[in-house]
Amino acid sequence: MAFLNDDIRDTDGLTGVADANRLVLCNAQPTTFTEANVTFMVAFKATPTIGAPENLAGGGRKVVVSAITDGTVDSSDTVTWLALVDTVGSRIIAHRQLSASKALTTGTPFTLPAFDIGIPGVAV
Repeated sequence: MAFLNDDIRDTDGLTGVADANRLVLCNAQPTTFTEANVTFMVAFKATPTIGAPENLAGGGRKVVVSAITDGTVDSSDTVTWLALVDTVGSRIIAHRQLSASKALTTGTPFTLPAFDIGIPGVAV
């Protein structure tokens, strides 16, 4: 099995996830910053808590995005995707489909369980 030092995975990969200063929930898959942060955005959480890099079960490294209990819902809609965005650099850091769609209502805070973003071990 090939080896890739944790420092390389962390500094060149996972540490950049910490640049995300907003988590958004979207009603469609965002492929650009504008789609994530404007066009498809239904709800958001400013400054989500993103942990330090740690070991990923089965090999590799990950960061944990902490659970959210007080997200802001801008419009009543059903969300199917989440994205972490960097509003300073106008870029999507990461995005993924939700495990199940979620109906949100304006004025009611949304919740989201903690989740991982990982880089698996190297296989050659």
